[in-house]
Amino acid sequence: QLDVWSKSPVDDLNDLVISRLEAEGFKRGRLLTSDTFVAGMNNKLNLGKNFSCLACDMESGAFAFTAQNLLGQLPWFNLRVVADTLDETLDDYFHKEVNMVEVLANRTVQALTALDEVCRAS
Repeated sequence: QLDVWSKSPVDDLNDLVISRLEAEGFKRGRLLTSDTFVAGMNNKLNLGKNFSCLACDMESGAFAFTAQNLLGQLPWFNLRVVADTLDETLDDYFHKEVNMVEVLANRTVQALTALDEVCRAS
C-alpha cells in the first residue's frame, strides 16, 4: 500500500504540487498496489474499505521497490491518472457515451501542466 503523494524528494515542492493538483480537482489518497489485475466493483470496494485506498494499480509497487531498493533509495514521485474508481468497472465506460482515452489524455495533460508550472515556479 502506497501513499500516492508521499514520495516527493522535496517536501515543500510536494506541498505545492498537492495544493495545485487538488485545486485542479484531483484527489489525494492512498493507492493500493497489487501484482494482479483487480476487477469487479465489489472486489474493488472491499479493497478500498479494507485498505482505506482510493484506487488500485499494478505498477506503482514495482516503481517504488525499484527506486527504494534497487537504485539506492532514489527519490521518486508517483502521479496516477485512473480511469475507473473503486465504485466503477471498466465495463461501465462501454455503456457511457464518453471516450475514456480522450478523458484520460485530457486529465493527464492537465496534471502534467500543473506539475510543470509548480516545478518551474520553485
